[in-house]
Amino acid sequence: MRASRRIGLEPQRSERRRLLDRVVARASALGQRDLCGSSPPVSLEEYLGRLYFDMSTAANEANIASYYDLIRLYSSELLNTTNWMIGRTGAIRRLIDRELRSASLSVVTFNHDLLIENALATLSESRHPGAWCFRHSYGINFTVAELLSDGSAEYEWDCPGNRHRHVAIYKLHGSCNWVYRTRNVYPSPQVARGDRTIWLWSNIRLSEAHRMGTGTGGRSSWYMWPLIIPPVYEKHSYITGELRRVWDSAGDVLRRATRVVFWGYSFPRADLHARYFFTALAHDNPALRAFSSTPTLDPKTSFGRCCNLRRSRTTAVSRPSSPTSPSGSR
Repeated sequence: MRASRRIGLEPQRSERRRLLDRVVARASALGQRDLCGSSPPVSLEEYLGRLYFDMSTAANEANIASYYDLIRLYSSELLNTTNWMIGRTGAIRRLIDRELRSASLSVVTFNHDLLIENALATLSESRHPGAWCFRHSYGINFTVAELLSDGSAEYEWDCPGNRHRHVAIYKLHGSCNWVYRTRNVYPSPQVARGDRTIWLWSNIRLSEAHRMGTGTGGRSSWYMWPLIIPPVYEKHSYITGELRRVWDSAGDVLRRATRVVFWGYSFPRADLHARYFFTALAHDNPALRAFSSTPTLDPKTSFGRCCNLRRSRTTAVSRPSSPTSPSGSR
């Protein structure tokens, strides 16, 4: 296994509470007096979009801090609500296991968590030899500066071979274990959109800590930020650099797919970039116009009409316990 850089993480026992207090106080100052208790609930996309707009139009210290505090809280909550599932088997693995019995498989997901990686790592090696490895997991060759680890359990880096059988994961909105680092407490408003060096977390369960000590010469402490597209309506400007390559590669896979399973994805009306992405692909590939899905996905929705979608005769897969992604098989 390739050696991972062991890093020191600063304890974060009360950081989530402090983050929440800052986020709520800022919301109150902006006129949202009851951010966590409003009825009806405040839309994360709308409120985060407001902070994104404020930062984009007036990149002062307060606006930058408000936006990135909520991004940090969002990332922390993602880990807090998914880490407990790591190591368990469930519906995601059963679906992957079923599809791999008859075809090669690629997964295209909008999720930032590691539940797909976990499902692949727990596949039976005797039934699906060489179906996945962490080194080649993401469908494109990242320019990874180094693997990062806090010393806890890690994914295996060594490739078992059979690359043609590997399941590739295309994470269109980034991933919690794709990390870039900054010198300052908060990144600049533009830093998440350009090309940057990616540090890849190799741990199976990710830490919520966000400061690392590298133990190298020169600067010894950095702030870490996950390379993710946050839940804002304006996503297009984030799809640059490495993420642009992910979208292009996922598009190539979906154009070649002979069967597509949409699972746990509701085609939200506000996600315009994804809407146009699948509209163009549905024009190129008939497999995207005849699909299997969860029972809750109605081809008569506005997105279904846009893509001229119709349900195939394939038995619908069971509804997942947590939202996942569209996945292209064959």
